[in-house]
Amino acid sequence: MKGRILTQDELRQAYPTVMKVAEVLYNVDNVYYGFKIPFNEISHIRLEMYMRRARAAIEATLEA
Repeated sequence: MKGRILTQDELRQAYPTVMKVAEVLYNVDNVYYGFKIPFNEISHIRLEMYMRRARAAIEATLEA
């Protein structure tokens, strides 16, 4: 079965990957919805949303 929650240590180590995946997710939405704001200028609330989505995507691919 796939999917498990990242531990705090794993999450710290995976932070750069989470940010990259969050940026990819934002860019996909950017193309679809036509956002005009670059990823590095989005609000912290929107950044947290994309980071949660990225973390969920990463955790869904992990081996249990």
